[in-house]
Amino acid sequence: MVELCREVLRKAPGSVKGRALLAAALANAGQQAEATRLATEVLQDDPEQVEALTVLGQGLLAQNRPREAIGALQRATELDPKATDAWALLATTLALQGDPAAQTACRRALELDPGNVQVRFALAGSLLDAGKPGPALDECRAILKQQPDFGPAQGLMDHILRSSVQSPAK
Repeated sequence: MVELCREVLRKAPGSVKGRALLAAALANAGQQAEATRLATEVLQDDPEQVEALTVLGQGLLAQNRPREAIGALQRATELDPKATDAWALLATTLALQGDPAAQTACRRALELDPGNVQVRFALAGSLLDAGKPGPALDECRAILKQQPDFGPAQGLMDHILRSSVQSPAK
């Protein structure tokens, strides 16, 4: 995919969209530093380039700068409410930060991609953090129904069940 994008850019070197797609392809190929550099350049030319904002968000996360990543990803989702990758990354990042907005972002990401087990797992964790073990357990079960070998969901489900046995409702 990277080579295909490079070929497109050879034919249209000034294409902002082409450079943004190359940045995304580089990120997907694990070349995050180059992808982030290119995304930053693209955003100088077009600050509303959703793919570049998403790649920038990924890069900022890789640099352990989650708050800045959240800003870039929120901007991407504002510009394109159907930006599936941006929503998924925003949702999981908010959940990892313990941000209450994670639940809303996770639900939106799941509307766009109901099969995304990473987002569903982030939602389960966010629900548990909010003191809602029942709905968190439901999300874990939904994950395991879809992908039975998803160990983190099994681990979270076991944790929830152990916790409910140790502290029964009054």
